Amino acid sequence: MQSRRLQLKLVHGRLCLGLIFGLSLLIWVTFPSDPDHRRNLILRAGNILPFLGIPRDLADYYGIAVKRPSFVHTKLSYLQHRGYQDVKNPKLLCWITSYHGTRQRAAAVRHSWGQQCDKFLIMFPKFRDRTYNDEDVSLPVSYHYSALWNRTQLALLHLWEHFGTTYDFILKADDDTMVNVTALRRFLHGFSPQDPLYMGHPLHIPTLGTYMSGGAGYTLSRRSFSLLIQALTKNSPAFFRDSLPEDAALGLLLASVGAVLIATVDSQDRLMSIPVRMTHFEGTQVANWYTNANAAPMKDGTSHQRFQCCSDFMISQHYISPEMMTKGTT
Repeated sequence: MQSRRLQLKLVHGRLCLGLIFGLSLLIWVTFPSDPDHRRNLILRAGNILPFLGIPRDLADYYGIAVKRPSFVHTKLSYLQHRGYQDVKNPKLLCWITSYHGTRQRAAAVRHSWGQQCDKFLIMFPKFRDRTYNDEDVSLPVSYHYSALWNRTQLALLHLWEHFGTTYDFILKADDDTMVNVTALRRFLHGFSPQDPLYMGHPLHIPTLGTYMSGGAGYTLSRRSFSLLIQALTKNSPAFFRDSLPEDAALGLLLASVGAVLIATVDSQDRLMSIPVRMTHFEGTQVANWYTNANAAPMKDGTSHQRFQCCSDFMISQHYISPEMMTKGTT
Protein backbone atom coordinates (compact mmCIF):
# COMPACT_ATOMS: atom_id res chain seq x y z
CA MET A 1 0.00 0.00 0.00
CA GLN A 2 2.79 2.39 0.93
CA SER A 3 4.69 1.55 -2.22
CA ARG A 4 1.54 2.31 -4.21
CA ARG A 5 1.21 5.73 -2.58
CA LEU A 6 4.88 6.36 -3.19
CA GLN A 7 4.44 5.51 -6.86
CA LEU A 8 1.46 7.87 -7.11
CA LYS A 9 3.48 10.67 -5.48
CA LEU A 10 6.31 10.10 -7.92
CA VAL A 11 3.88 10.18 -10.85
CA HIS A 12 2.28 13.39 -9.56
CA GLY A 13 5.70 14.94 -9.01
CA ARG A 14 6.77 14.08 -12.54
CA LEU A 15 3.52 15.46 -13.94
CA CYS A 16 4.03 18.73 -12.04
CA LEU A 17 7.62 18.99 -13.24
CA GLY A 18 6.52 18.21 -16.77
CA LEU A 19 3.80 20.85 -16.58
CA ILE A 20 6.24 23.46 -15.26
CA PHE A 21 8.78 22.57 -17.93
CA GLY A 22 6.11 22.67 -20.64
CA LEU A 23 4.81 26.07 -19.56
CA SER A 24 8.33 27.44 -19.34
CA LEU A 25 9.10 26.13 -22.81
CA LEU A 26 5.86 27.61 -24.17
CA ILE A 27 6.63 31.03 -22.70
CA TRP A 28 10.22 30.87 -23.98
CA VAL A 29 9.09 29.95 -27.50
CA THR A 30 6.15 32.34 -27.78
CA PHE A 31 7.58 35.43 -26.07
CA PRO A 32 9.54 37.20 -28.80
CA SER A 33 13.13 38.28 -28.41
CA ASP A 34 12.58 41.04 -30.95
CA PRO A 35 12.11 44.35 -29.05
CA ASP A 36 9.44 45.55 -31.50
CA HIS A 37 7.30 42.49 -30.75
CA ARG A 38 7.85 42.91 -27.02
CA ARG A 39 6.65 46.49 -27.20
CA ASN A 40 3.53 45.38 -29.07
CA LEU A 41 2.79 42.88 -26.30
CA ILE A 42 3.22 45.62 -23.70
CA LEU A 43 0.81 47.84 -25.60
CA ARG A 44 -1.84 45.11 -25.64
CA ALA A 45 -1.26 44.18 -22.01
CA GLY A 46 -1.97 47.73 -20.90
CA ASN A 47 -5.68 47.31 -21.58
CA ILE A 48 -5.93 43.85 -20.00
CA LEU A 49 -4.04 44.21 -16.72
CA PRO A 50 -6.65 46.27 -14.81
CA PHE A 51 -9.24 43.52 -15.29
CA LEU A 52 -6.83 41.05 -13.69
CA GLY A 53 -6.29 43.22 -10.63
CA ILE A 54 -2.73 44.04 -11.71
CA PRO A 55 -1.47 47.67 -11.54
CA ARG A 56 -2.02 49.38 -14.85
CA ASP A 57 1.25 51.31 -15.12
CA LEU A 58 4.54 52.14 -13.45
CA ALA A 59 3.07 54.99 -11.41
CA ASP A 60 0.35 52.72 -10.00
CA TYR A 61 2.72 49.84 -9.33
CA TYR A 62 5.30 51.90 -7.44
CA GLY A 63 2.82 54.30 -5.86
CA ILE A 64 4.36 57.39 -7.42
CA ALA A 65 1.97 60.33 -7.60
CA VAL A 66 1.93 62.30 -10.84
CA LYS A 67 1.34 65.99 -10.15
CA ARG A 68 -0.61 66.68 -13.31
CA PRO A 69 -1.93 64.70 -16.28
CA SER A 70 0.75 64.08 -18.89
CA PHE A 71 0.23 66.64 -21.66
CA VAL A 72 2.63 67.20 -24.50
CA HIS A 73 2.97 70.84 -25.56
CA THR A 74 4.48 72.19 -28.73
CA LYS A 75 7.01 75.01 -28.53
CA LEU A 76 4.54 77.45 -30.08
CA SER A 77 1.68 76.60 -27.72
CA TYR A 78 3.93 76.74 -24.66
CA LEU A 79 5.57 80.06 -25.49
CA GLN A 80 2.18 81.62 -26.26
CA HIS A 81 1.05 80.60 -22.80
CA ARG A 82 4.26 81.24 -20.89
CA GLY A 83 5.79 84.12 -22.79
CA TYR A 84 9.01 84.43 -24.76
CA GLN A 85 12.32 84.33 -22.89
CA ASP A 86 15.35 85.94 -24.52
CA VAL A 87 18.12 83.62 -23.31
CA LYS A 88 21.18 84.13 -25.49
CA ASN A 89 23.69 81.33 -26.07
CA PRO A 90 22.39 78.85 -23.47
CA LYS A 91 25.09 76.60 -22.02
CA LEU A 92 24.50 73.02 -23.15
CA LEU A 93 25.84 69.85 -21.51
CA CYS A 94 25.53 66.66 -23.60
CA TRP A 95 26.03 63.10 -22.38
CA ILE A 96 25.61 59.65 -23.86
CA THR A 97 25.69 56.12 -22.46
CA SER A 98 27.98 53.49 -23.95
CA TYR A 99 29.99 50.41 -22.93
CA HIS A 100 33.17 48.65 -24.00
CA GLY A 101 31.38 46.69 -26.75
CA THR A 102 30.20 49.86 -28.50
CA ARG A 103 33.14 52.18 -27.90
CA GLN A 104 33.45 52.72 -31.65
CA ARG A 105 30.04 54.38 -31.59
CA ALA A 106 31.03 56.55 -28.65
CA ALA A 107 34.21 57.60 -30.45
CA ALA A 108 32.17 58.59 -33.52
CA VAL A 109 29.92 60.79 -31.37
CA ARG A 110 32.95 62.27 -29.61
CA HIS A 111 34.55 63.32 -32.89
CA SER A 112 31.35 64.56 -34.53
CA TRP A 113 28.45 66.35 -32.83
CA GLY A 114 29.85 65.91 -29.30
CA GLN A 115 32.40 68.64 -30.04
CA GLN A 116 29.64 71.19 -30.58
CA CYS A 117 28.33 70.99 -27.00
CA ASP A 118 29.70 73.24 -24.26
CA LYS A 119 30.45 70.07 -22.28
CA PHE A 120 30.38 66.48 -23.52
CA LEU A 121 30.59 63.29 -21.43
CA ILE A 122 30.39 59.55 -22.12
CA MET A 123 29.02 57.44 -19.27
CA PHE A 124 30.59 53.97 -19.29
CA PRO A 125 29.93 51.09 -16.93
CA LYS A 126 33.08 50.19 -15.00
CA PHE A 127 35.63 48.47 -17.25
CA ARG A 128 39.17 47.24 -16.75
CA ASP A 129 41.19 49.32 -19.16
CA ARG A 130 42.00 52.88 -18.17
CA THR A 131 40.65 55.84 -20.07
CA TYR A 132 42.66 58.83 -21.15
CA ASN A 133 39.85 61.15 -22.25
CA ASP A 134 38.42 63.80 -20.00
CA GLU A 135 34.99 63.06 -21.43
CA ASP A 136 34.93 59.45 -20.18
CA VAL A 137 33.20 58.71 -16.88
CA SER A 138 33.43 55.19 -15.42
CA LEU A 139 30.42 54.26 -13.29
CA PRO A 140 30.28 51.36 -10.77
CA VAL A 141 27.53 49.47 -12.58
CA SER A 142 27.12 46.49 -14.92
CA TYR A 143 27.26 46.94 -18.68
CA HIS A 144 24.19 44.72 -19.19
CA TYR A 145 21.11 46.32 -20.70
CA SER A 146 19.10 45.35 -17.61
CA ALA A 147 21.26 47.77 -15.59
CA LEU A 148 20.65 50.74 -17.90
CA TRP A 149 18.17 52.41 -15.53
CA ASN A 150 20.66 52.07 -12.67
CA ARG A 151 23.42 53.45 -14.90
CA THR A 152 21.24 56.43 -15.80
CA GLN A 153 20.64 57.21 -12.13
CA LEU A 154 24.36 57.12 -11.36
CA ALA A 155 25.09 59.28 -14.40
CA LEU A 156 22.58 61.92 -13.29
CA LEU A 157 23.97 61.95 -9.76
CA HIS A 158 27.49 62.32 -11.18
CA LEU A 159 26.39 65.31 -13.27
CA TRP A 160 24.76 66.91 -10.25
CA GLU A 161 27.76 66.34 -8.01
CA HIS A 162 30.27 67.77 -10.47
CA PHE A 163 28.26 70.44 -12.31
CA GLY A 164 25.09 71.17 -10.33
CA THR A 165 23.17 73.95 -12.06
CA THR A 166 26.15 75.19 -14.12
CA TYR A 167 24.47 74.43 -17.45
CA ASP A 168 21.19 75.81 -18.77
CA PHE A 169 20.13 72.62 -20.57
CA ILE A 170 21.22 68.97 -20.46
CA LEU A 171 20.88 66.63 -23.43
CA LYS A 172 20.96 62.84 -23.03
CA ALA A 173 21.29 60.58 -26.09
CA ASP A 174 22.41 57.06 -27.01
CA ASP A 175 25.77 56.29 -28.60
CA ASP A 176 23.99 55.64 -31.92
CA THR A 177 21.98 58.87 -31.86
CA MET A 178 23.05 61.61 -34.27
CA VAL A 179 22.28 65.12 -33.02
CA ASN A 180 22.31 68.39 -34.92
CA VAL A 181 23.41 70.62 -32.05
CA THR A 182 22.85 73.78 -34.08
CA ALA A 183 19.21 72.81 -34.68
CA LEU A 184 18.82 71.92 -31.00
CA ARG A 185 20.15 75.31 -29.92
CA ARG A 186 17.75 76.97 -32.35
CA PHE A 187 14.86 74.99 -30.83
CA LEU A 188 15.92 75.90 -27.28
CA HIS A 189 15.91 79.60 -28.15
CA GLY A 190 12.97 81.23 -26.38
CA PHE A 191 12.78 78.74 -23.52
CA SER A 192 13.87 79.69 -20.03
CA PRO A 193 16.15 77.25 -18.17
CA GLN A 194 14.29 78.35 -15.03
CA ASP A 195 11.14 76.57 -16.24
CA PRO A 196 10.77 72.81 -15.53
CA LEU A 197 11.05 71.65 -19.15
CA TYR A 198 11.41 68.12 -20.52
CA MET A 199 11.85 68.06 -24.31
CA GLY A 200 12.11 65.35 -26.94
CA HIS A 201 10.05 62.92 -29.00
CA PRO A 202 7.02 61.84 -26.92
CA LEU A 203 5.95 58.21 -26.67
CA HIS A 204 2.98 56.79 -24.82
CA ILE A 205 2.66 53.13 -23.81
CA PRO A 206 -0.26 52.30 -21.48
CA THR A 207 1.83 50.36 -18.97
CA LEU A 208 4.69 52.87 -18.99
CA GLY A 209 2.98 56.25 -19.34
CA THR A 210 4.05 59.22 -21.44
CA TYR A 211 7.78 59.92 -21.74
CA MET A 212 10.44 61.14 -24.15
CA SER A 213 12.28 58.56 -26.24
CA GLY A 214 15.80 57.91 -24.98
CA GLY A 215 16.91 56.85 -28.46
CA ALA A 216 15.77 60.13 -30.01
CA GLY A 217 17.41 61.99 -27.13
CA TYR A 218 15.77 64.21 -24.53
CA THR A 219 16.71 67.59 -23.09
CA LEU A 220 16.17 68.84 -19.54
CA SER A 221 16.20 72.46 -18.42
CA ARG A 222 18.26 73.47 -15.41
CA ARG A 223 15.10 73.63 -13.29
CA SER A 224 13.78 70.20 -14.29
CA PHE A 225 17.22 68.68 -13.69
CA SER A 226 17.26 70.13 -10.18
CA LEU A 227 13.75 68.79 -9.44
CA LEU A 228 14.70 65.41 -10.89
CA ILE A 229 17.65 65.05 -8.52
CA GLN A 230 15.31 65.77 -5.61
CA ALA A 231 12.90 63.09 -6.87
CA LEU A 232 15.71 60.53 -6.98
CA THR A 233 15.78 60.51 -3.18
CA LYS A 234 12.06 60.47 -2.45
CA ASN A 235 10.54 57.32 -3.92
CA SER A 236 10.39 53.58 -3.23
CA PRO A 237 13.81 51.86 -3.19
CA ALA A 238 12.36 49.12 -5.41
CA PHE A 239 11.72 51.70 -8.14
CA PHE A 240 15.41 52.52 -8.34
CA ARG A 241 16.58 48.94 -7.86
CA ASP A 242 14.36 47.23 -10.43
CA SER A 243 15.25 46.80 -14.10
CA LEU A 244 13.08 49.35 -15.93
CA PRO A 245 13.17 51.13 -19.29
CA GLU A 246 15.35 54.10 -18.40
CA ASP A 247 13.49 56.66 -20.49
CA ALA A 248 10.07 55.61 -19.15
CA ALA A 249 11.31 55.57 -15.54
CA LEU A 250 12.85 58.99 -15.97
CA GLY A 251 9.64 60.29 -17.54
CA LEU A 252 7.65 59.08 -14.54
CA LEU A 253 9.94 60.91 -12.10
CA LEU A 254 9.69 64.10 -14.14
CA ALA A 255 5.90 63.79 -14.22
CA SER A 256 5.95 63.42 -10.43
CA VAL A 257 7.67 66.81 -10.07
CA GLY A 258 5.38 68.57 -12.54
CA ALA A 259 7.75 68.92 -15.48
CA VAL A 260 6.26 70.32 -18.68
CA LEU A 261 6.60 68.01 -21.69
CA ILE A 262 7.59 69.84 -24.87
CA ALA A 263 7.52 67.86 -28.12
CA THR A 264 10.29 68.56 -30.62
CA VAL A 265 8.05 69.25 -33.61
CA ASP A 266 8.18 72.28 -35.89
CA SER A 267 5.41 74.78 -36.68
CA GLN A 268 4.07 72.43 -39.39
CA ASP A 269 3.71 69.45 -37.01
CA ARG A 270 6.72 67.73 -38.55
CA LEU A 271 8.97 65.67 -36.32
CA MET A 272 12.38 67.07 -35.41
CA SER A 273 13.59 64.17 -33.23
CA ILE A 274 12.86 60.55 -34.10
CA PRO A 275 13.71 57.21 -32.43
CA VAL A 276 14.45 55.71 -35.86
CA ARG A 277 16.36 56.82 -38.97
CA MET A 278 14.78 59.20 -41.46
CA THR A 279 15.21 56.53 -44.13
CA HIS A 280 12.76 54.32 -42.21
CA PHE A 281 9.97 56.63 -43.38
CA GLU A 282 10.73 55.98 -47.05
CA GLY A 283 9.05 52.58 -46.92
CA THR A 284 5.35 51.87 -46.66
CA GLN A 285 5.49 51.05 -42.95
CA VAL A 286 7.38 52.05 -39.85
CA ALA A 287 7.80 49.59 -36.96
CA ASN A 288 4.45 48.83 -35.33
CA TRP A 289 5.66 49.71 -31.85
CA TYR A 290 6.54 53.20 -33.03
CA THR A 291 3.31 53.93 -34.87
CA ASN A 292 1.35 52.73 -31.83
CA ALA A 293 3.45 54.52 -29.21
CA ASN A 294 4.00 57.83 -31.01
CA ALA A 295 2.42 60.70 -29.05
CA ALA A 296 3.58 63.74 -31.03
CA PRO A 297 0.94 66.49 -30.81
CA MET A 298 -1.07 68.27 -33.47
CA LYS A 299 -1.44 72.05 -33.60
CA ASP A 300 -4.43 72.02 -31.26
CA GLY A 301 -2.34 70.21 -28.62
CA THR A 302 -4.11 66.87 -28.86
CA SER A 303 -2.12 63.66 -29.35
CA HIS A 304 -2.49 61.53 -32.43
CA GLN A 305 -1.14 58.31 -33.87
CA ARG A 306 -0.43 59.87 -37.24
CA PHE A 307 2.90 61.61 -37.65
CA GLN A 308 4.60 63.65 -40.33
CA CYS A 309 8.27 63.31 -41.03
CA CYS A 310 10.47 65.14 -41.24
CA SER A 311 11.30 68.74 -40.42
CA ASP A 312 13.76 70.77 -42.47
CA PHE A 313 15.60 71.38 -39.20
CA MET A 314 16.05 67.90 -37.77
CA ILE A 315 17.48 67.74 -34.26
CA SER A 316 18.16 64.02 -33.89
CA GLN A 317 17.64 60.52 -35.23
CA HIS A 318 18.43 57.09 -33.89
CA TYR A 319 20.19 53.92 -35.12
CA ILE A 320 23.02 55.76 -36.89
CA SER A 321 26.19 53.76 -37.57
CA PRO A 322 29.64 55.17 -36.66
CA GLU A 323 30.44 55.53 -40.37
CA MET A 324 27.27 57.51 -41.02
CA MET A 325 27.90 59.55 -37.86
CA THR A 326 31.35 60.71 -38.89
CA LYS A 327 30.19 61.48 -42.44
CA GLY A 328 27.11 63.29 -41.16
CA THR A 329 24.83 61.26 -43.44
CA THR A 330 21.84 58.95 -42.87
